[in-house]
Amino acid sequence: MKRIKLLSVLMALAVTVLAFVSCGDDEETTQQTKKDAVVAIFKNGNIDYWNQIATTVTTECKRLGVEPIVSFIDDDSDAGGQLAAVSLIKNLSEGYNIKGIIAAPVFTATDHRVESKLAEVAGRSIPIIIIDSPVDEATSPLKGIYKAYVGTDNKAAGRLLAQKCGAKDPSTILTARVAISTPTVDRYSGFCEVMGQELPLWETVDLDTPANFTAELAKHPSAKDIVFFNGNLCNSVKSAFKDVNVYTFDVYEEFLTDLKNPEASIKGVMAQNTFEMGRQAVKAIFEPVSEKNIYIPTIYITSENIDAAEVQPFFDYYKYDRRK
Repeated sequence: MKRIKLLSVLMALAVTVLAFVSCGDDEETTQQTKKDAVVAIFKNGNIDYWNQIATTVTTECKRLGVEPIVSFIDDDSDAGGQLAAVSLIKNLSEGYNIKGIIAAPVFTATDHRVESKLAEVAGRSIPIIIIDSPVDEATSPLKGIYKAYVGTDNKAAGRLLAQKCGAKDPSTILTARVAISTPTVDRYSGFCEVMGQELPLWETVDLDTPANFTAELAKHPSAKDIVFFNGNLCNSVKSAFKDVNVYTFDVYEEFLTDLKNPEASIKGVMAQNTFEMGRQAVKAIFEPVSEKNIYIPTIYITSENIDAAEVQPFFDYYKYDRRK
């Protein structure tokens, strides 16, 4: 899928919409020519995870005859970029029938600006589907407004990784995550729950460098099993892997390649089913939901099941030939 920067999509569409409306003969004509649309506001468009979800959202919308209006930000912490996108939805509604909003809002414990703007723009008339990070029912302005959350049960996924992966001795494990990534807190918690203790944690501000990973590993001389709760962090330091077994969340093309190579460090990948997330998010806009939280099961991929049908969508996404 083409990676499109945020404002180049929404601002251009908003200007086109306003020009179109101003040229309309009357309100009835304008209403008749409006096209149904779904607005999707994701995070960093340079990360495969978000592009995998966006690919399916786009495909599903087109299958339903609905225009997908998809936008990304350049950094997972760019609340300002998302605020700009949400603010433009009112302009878009002049030329589109906005049937729903799929959003992965940037938020912190003290910053709920994007969620507040979503609540203001959509109110109770436009369904909001939250994807990836669950809504904090205690503090979020979206409480009682959003229709459903679609994503991973991250604590359960952390427990499952601990049960499935080859790392069983806590004394040999080093874990790693990006601090700003809310779901990884639950993944770490679930993993440690199964291990029966808190584990050493390398917590980074953002993506990091192979040199910094090597320096951190030197502080833990007994660490032979490295568990990453962010796939993008794992991918950013991958070139430094040596004499370690690596288990990680999220799918990258390089991870799939490594799983087919017995000499490679990556031994297991806990894949969030991004394609099913996208399908279920679009479905939740147009159909009733029986549960507020729609959890999509994860898939643990190793060299033993890499040819399974459930893994095929990732190969299709990368156009990867498994026969090589």
